[in-house]
Amino acid sequence: MTPRRIPLDVATPELRVVLACGDRPCVGTDAAVWSSDRGPGGPKNDAVRAAEAAHAAAATAICTPCPVRRECVTHAVAAETWLIWGGFDMARPAGRHAARVWLREQT
Repeated sequence: MTPRRIPLDVATPELRVVLACGDRPCVGTDAAVWSSDRGPGGPKNDAVRAAEAAHAAAATAICTPCPVRRECVTHAVAAETWLIWGGFDMARPAGRHAARVWLREQT
């Protein structure tokens, strides 16, 4: 699968910083880690909850030490993206809220 390219003319300044950083730990990671698609809504059993928690933990472990995490999260909040950015699941209201709170705490 070929990664989807984002035209730089629509990229936020923060995304340009992220893309220019060769030290990002996400480079070369399986794209499935960044997917926020958890399937249809409705009641969730323990197995689904455990899978979601493992998925989020993997993304957070990759993103936490990243040198451009703040720029990544700033872009995600500004662009209203629906993937996992900076360790936050932007497809979920709780993830978007946590990202905004985290950004406020970084300044």
